[in-house]
Amino acid sequence: MRKIIYVKYSNERDDKFKIKTIIEQDDSGKRYVKKFAMTEAAMAHILSIEKHEKLLSRNAMGTKLIFNRCTLDNGFIDCKHVTGKPLSAILNQKITQKDDEGARKLVQEYCTQLQHMATEPFVMTEEFEQVFGKVFFSEEQKSCKISDIDLIFSNILVNGNDWNVIDLEWTFDFPIPVSFLLYRAIMYGGSRIQEFAERFS
Repeated sequence: MRKIIYVKYSNERDDKFKIKTIIEQDDSGKRYVKKFAMTEAAMAHILSIEKHEKLLSRNAMGTKLIFNRCTLDNGFIDCKHVTGKPLSAILNQKITQKDDEGARKLVQEYCTQLQHMATEPFVMTEEFEQVFGKVFFSEEQKSCKISDIDLIFSNILVNGNDWNVIDLEWTFDFPIPVSFLLYRAIMYGGSRIQEFAERFS
């Protein structure tokens, strides 16, 4: 028998992105993650998660990144529950311990994984402009075929040599500069990681 141990309502969003996340646990302790559309308009957002997981996984072949398996099940998304230590926690620990070299290597490893997936030159598209507006770069930018812009340190759970990526909601299948993914990881990493990045930028 399963029981609900966690519920999150993302109802502060636009109707087309409002979802509910539930974590259930069975008698053996195994956990299950489910995501439901809270509005009819949000159903397309839910359906896109399964498609994007497959594309992201294909694009990440040859990297440490393992994108969380998500499958459609009777109108909701069933996500594999994965465990591990957040990359953000590991990075913060190294910074706290003044292990600058270890922290730098960890950030560099993150960059390496992203760059491995960024095989396409960035080209401005109408879809990109609608979401992010017009941008201009003095140098050529690389991009992935498909980008999860929420690929931040706290959404990567490290388990051995595997980097398990959770929360694939904010994935776009048009070119986005890979440098923007790194920028978001730093900006959402917290003050310690931001200060560390400023010291070594």
